[in-house]
Amino acid sequence: MKHILLTLAALSIIACQADELDTKVADTKTDCGAAQLQNLVGQDQSTLEGMSFDAQNVRIITPGTMITMDHLETRLNIAIGEDGKITRVYCG
Repeated sequence: MKHILLTLAALSIIACQADELDTKVADTKTDCGAAQLQNLVGQDQSTLEGMSFDAQNVRIITPGTMITMDHLETRLNIAIGEDGKITRVYCG
């Protein structure tokens, strides 16, 4: 009985480590670059003029803009508020 419990404990530890590794690999494949652009929040939308982004798909969302609800982890979204300031930078 002791051997079974020890084996189960060892397997659960291995499974947890594998899940953690899978998550880290998945994050690098789906990074749209939003984390590196959080300094844009609060700045005027004119800051975006002439900027280039690593993401292949970039969506600027201004007030009243209709957007699709599909979630693309590699798409960079930049939301602009009524005052013309950047309110949010996120993937999706």
